Amino acid sequence: MPLYSIITPINFIPDTFDLCCKSVLNQTNKSFEWIIVLNGDLIKEEELGFFLEPYDLENIKIINSNDDSGPSKSRNIGIKKSEGRFIVFLDSDDYLDENFLNELLSIIKDIKHEKFAICSEGHKYTKAEGVIGRNNLIFDTKKLTKSEISLNWIGSISGFVVKNNSNIYFDERLSLYEDYNFYIGLMSSKIPIYSSRKLKYFYCISEVSLTKEIQRNYPDRIYKAKKILESSSKKQSMYLKILINM
Repeated sequence: MPLYSIITPINFIPDTFDLCCKSVLNQTNKSFEWIIVLNGDLIKEEELGFFLEPYDLENIKIINSNDDSGPSKSRNIGIKKSEGRFIVFLDSDDYLDENFLNELLSIIKDIKHEKFAICSEGHKYTKAEGVIGRNNLIFDTKKLTKSEISLNWIGSISGFVVKNNSNIYFDERLSLYEDYNFYIGLMSSKIPIYSSRKLKYFYCISEVSLTKEIQRNYPDRIYKAKKILESSSKKQSMYLKILINM
């Protein structure tokens, strides 16, 4: 049984997918499975072969979600199929520091809670320019208070870790801000969220992204997403103030 399950939904192959593959399959800690969930008709399993062929495929699971319902359902499929004790989320255009899983192990050893989540330090990058700045504020390794979670803006779902007994899933009605709703679910279930600067992920800044497409062309989806967030986070008013004003 692997220690980690890395879950990546993918609906098309981004031009940075080679970085994503290298970062996962060159991890210094090899106790992981990589669950890639195909989402929609724009991608076929055979298309991944070019990127995955150089690597040992024994720890890679490729699952077809059989529809284009978005990243929420794909991540939920990955969660349900995962065998690792800890789940790491990673989007297909992002990548992890190659020592991410080793650093994660050293942090987990010091956490005494039965259920918990960890957010990592994000760095923005572009294919052309490389790393160009930070993606989120981050505290040194510690358990975050609600106000710190609000102020910290804990960042993308990439590089986010949750223990595989949390029973928190993504709202499949959401194709935008679904990660924030996931964080709110953790808070509502009183599952503590830790932060760590030792864990580093790299977030792609690209014009070709689902989030930017929706923001440009589907204002109704933004309205719907904010209403769902509002209804699911009435007890999390401090976090909500940030979310509904985005």
